[in-house]
Amino acid sequence: MDLCIDTQILVLASTASGSEHLALLIEFQGCERLKIALDQFVAQEYNKQMRADRFGQVWLLQMLKRNRVVYRERVKLDKPTSTALRDLHFSSDDLKFVLLTLATETKKLVSEDDDYSAGVKKILRNKHSMAIHSCAEAREFVKANLGDSSVSGCS
Repeated sequence: MDLCIDTQILVLASTASGSEHLALLIEFQGCERLKIALDQFVAQEYNKQMRADRFGQVWLLQMLKRNRVVYRERVKLDKPTSTALRDLHFSSDDLKFVLLTLATETKKLVSEDDDYSAGVKKILRNKHSMAIHSCAEAREFVKANLGDSSVSGCS
């Protein structure tokens, strides 16, 4: 079961205020059924935004070593959805995460980016069954779908 994680979640896990983000990544890593989705555009974003010594980058490398990364070919967005997102001033920089998320099994994106307004979320949910989850919501997803979210309980 794969999903997409916005770069900011990985970056925030390395900060003093990112304890919730760090907990999510640790729980995610301990759940063997979960995989992270990547494509060349999201991988470039990760590499651009994270230094090699950051926890997020180390976490991603561990996921790669454990075969917990799924490479997906992103989907093309239909014109009505593209127009609706543009009308809501959705950032084209974040579109790469939407296109990749739509190619995942779960159609779930973990992000706390302000671009995902209520209107954007509604369009993506109604037209494409895509969900954008905060870090806290993603942790609940792990718990609800995989039982105990502790590292030993998810495998």
